Amino acid sequence: MMDFDKILGVFREDTNRAFLRLMGDRGTVFWVPWSLRDERIAALCEATIRSGRLSARQDDAMVEIVFGDRSARAELADEPGDRHRTLLALNLALAPDFEARFLWDSTGSDSGAFLTLTPDQWREIEALAGASFAHRVLSITPELNIFTQLTPRMRPPAPQRATPKDSAGPDPSQRRPWWRFWG
Repeated sequence: MMDFDKILGVFREDTNRAFLRLMGDRGTVFWVPWSLRDERIAALCEATIRSGRLSARQDDAMVEIVFGDRSARAELADEPGDRHRTLLALNLALAPDFEARFLWDSTGSDSGAFLTLTPDQWREIEALAGASFAHRVLSITPELNIFTQLTPRMRPPAPQRATPKDSAGPDPSQRRPWWRFWG
């Protein structure tokens, strides 16, 4: 199973470098290219959650995602938007046990990076990350197709980081006039 403490560490560090490391970990994050056969999405997700219960079946017009005794179907139109519909079906089948979400740091690529966690884990990360959560993670919803509508400009801005007091130099109220060099 993926190392949740490592994921928490990435959100705690909250740097582009940390998220690039996370996205490079194929045991934690799965990547979906726009041209991928839809039934492969379930196999990629299963490789990260390691449940032994996630699979998919596909024909020309439909993909069915199966998780244990639950399943969800997505209609296919042989277009890049199919991946998004398949991810919606994936989340329907996984709920309430897991939810896959898009990682904003993969925007602009020909593939999307996705992280699948339990709802409790998502809540813990959101509480830890605070304002930077929306800058890093996007829920998969029917209203915005990640593969055909999402652009880097839609990404919420990174929150301003507070600078430590000592990084701005000495406290101005403690400065001496320029002509006093000693004590």
